[in-house]
Amino acid sequence: MRRGLSSVARTFLQYIWKGTNSYPEYEQMLDKKVKQNSRLSKANKVEFAGDPHTSEKDEKKRASGQIFQDQMRLTSVHVYIDGTVEYSKKSYNDAQE
Repeated sequence: MRRGLSSVARTFLQYIWKGTNSYPEYEQMLDKKVKQNSRLSKANKVEFAGDPHTSEKDEKKRASGQIFQDQMRLTSVHVYIDGTVEYSKKSYNDAQE
């Protein structure tokens, strides 16, 4: 007898760091958050632009990127060094466990 899986399989995230080296600590933080977000179950790629940074408006160090499902951008994301993750679209923040 066959049994269906009770959990949804999550897609492996491919990380692309444009113009910089990779920062695995930010990837690990985002991996954990994406697994806990029902709206991102089909995400399969994250593109980060540049090194983690601060700004005049936000002095907390963060990596800025975009989350994709194939070629479609789902949302932009800021991943902070303290583990906080903020998405540009409210619905993705609301779906975060």
